[in-house]
Amino acid sequence: MKIGFTLGYVELEPHHLSRNIISGIVYSDPPGSPWSFSAVHGPLVAADRRSFWHALPGLLSHTPAPKLLFGDFNGILQDDESWTSGPSHGGSASSSAALRERLNIMGYVDLGYSGPHFIWNRRRGGVLFQRARLDRAVATGEWCSLFPKALVRNVAETTSDHYLVVLNTNGDRGEGVTPFRFEAMWTLDIRSHWVVRHTWSMVPHFAHAKRLVRRIGETRRGLK
Repeated sequence: MKIGFTLGYVELEPHHLSRNIISGIVYSDPPGSPWSFSAVHGPLVAADRRSFWHALPGLLSHTPAPKLLFGDFNGILQDDESWTSGPSHGGSASSSAALRERLNIMGYVDLGYSGPHFIWNRRRGGVLFQRARLDRAVATGEWCSLFPKALVRNVAETTSDHYLVVLNTNGDRGEGVTPFRFEAMWTLDIRSHWVVRHTWSMVPHFAHAKRLVRRIGETRRGLK
């Protein structure tokens, strides 16, 4: 697993430490709005993964509501996130179903990505045998609202069987942080309707809840 997290200076209070998860509370970004950050590495054995996912809500239940979960899940959320040239394994499918169920129960959504779709691969005798999207970032709706510009980028890595996954909470660094206030009078200008229609249709590669948050963010920037 290789992950990167672009936040700058971080004031973080450790909350939980175990073999498969490290979690803490971030106080510094943004100030006055604490949120929980958890780095995860899903167990390698399918049965252990199922037990881990079932225990996860309890591990994270006492952290602040805006929650981010980031890392190598050793599981997929959608069927098109895995490919193999050999027979599939029922145990892996079962543990992935447990992962999807727990994330739904906790209210996490996939933050999407830019870059390569498959970011892990396995070879046998130099021949590609299996590949999947095992590494990702998921977050609650509260966290998405706190960081509407957050972007996940998958970066090709030649020294590991996992690509590097980078999460930038500030999105485009060239943009300043400017408060936004919607003005009702804008609706009298037909161009505002064009802006909304254009920005609403330009956000790909995101799960439904994340896509809604991102569309609202793009519309806000388009109306500025």
